[in-house]
Formats: sequence, C-alpha cells, structure tokens
Amino acid sequence: MENEIVCYLSSKKVDTNKSEYRYVNQITCPEFNLSFSGDGDNVKKMIEALHENKCDINRVLSVYRGDTLVFKKFPLKQWLFTEDRRPEWLKPKGSR
Repeated sequence: MENEIVCYLSSKKVDTNKSEYRYVNQITCPEFNLSFSGDGDNVKKMIEALHENKCDINRVLSVYRGDTLVFKKFPLKQWLFTEDRRPEWLKPKGSR
C-alpha cells in the first residue's frame, strides 16, 4: 500500500559495563530514515518525528515486530490528535 508508513520494532543490546548488558526497545522507519531506542515510549517519539518531518497525517501507520502487526492500522492523525475519554475522576490531577 503506497499510503502506508511501515515501522519496525526490535530489541537492541546495550552494554552497561564491560561484562553486563541489557536489551532496550528500538523502532525504525526505513522510509524516513528514522530510528529511536531507549526505555521510553519510542512509538510516540516516532509519531512526533514523522509529524515534524512534514509527513502527510492522512497516511496509515503500521507497526510490525518481525512479520507480526503490533497495533491496528490507523491514520497518523488519529495517533497524534487523540482525546482523553476517561471520566474526570480517573484523569491525573494536572490535566483537568
């Protein structure tokens, strides 16, 4: 599909010292030559970077780990501009 942005999730080995290592999550987008890794929300970082690179927000974003689709396919605008549908009493106190 030409209107689809494909991103891939993987794990990356990071050395903590000479004899110890751990794995962190990584997301890459070959089309825009972007990659993010670390312990945070890498998918959100990727979506924000795609928006900053003037990517069309009507394009569909697909996220795969290997051959498996990780999230449902949604337009980029739906990832970017979501509303908080939680009741007021469940929202964090600073966001009301």
